[in-house]
Amino acid sequence: YAGNYDSIYSSNDYGNSWTVAYQDGNRWKGITTSSSGQYVYSFASGNMYGIYRSLDYGVTWAISFSQVIDVFDFCPFFAISTHNSGEVIYAGNNYIHQSS
Repeated sequence: YAGNYDSIYSSNDYGNSWTVAYQDGNRWKGITTSSSGQYVYSFASGNMYGIYRSLDYGVTWAISFSQVIDVFDFCPFFAISTHNSGEVIYAGNNYIHQSS
């Protein structure tokens, strides 16, 4: 997976070619997947700041965590990682969070 200004892309051939997996106008960054690929998480900024997740291999997406953002704070999330269980850990401005 890779993100840009309005889309998340996926590749099934080790990055030789890419297709749009999801598009909604957000800026997508920090994408992580479980080793099975079932759970996918990403930071998003733009329409709605937050962490989005897909539980179905990137087919559908929903906001998992949102935060009110200070106007001077471009994106509050810096790092993200997930486990095969779907548990996610992310770090941001002055915090580290582990989902339960």
